[in-house]
Amino acid sequence: MLDLGCGWGENCKEFVSRGAKKIVGIDCSQNMLEMAKKENPFDSVEFFRLPMEYVVALPYHFDVVVSSLAVHYVEDFSR
Repeated sequence: MLDLGCGWGENCKEFVSRGAKKIVGIDCSQNMLEMAKKENPFDSVEFFRLPMEYVVALPYHFDVVVSSLAVHYVEDFSR
């Protein structure tokens, strides 16, 4: 799973509790990611500081992508 704009990782924690095998969270905020890492000490969760426009740089393929905390920031969906 990929969580675009994961913030402090509350969705990632929920995905783990629901049985997700691997979750990647990305966010632009270093502060949020530091909190996310503290809140999600699970081997199955990995975080990257990365704008969602550069998601193709990640070394993974995803079955599910969510963005409950960041999609409203996108100014140009066609880009």
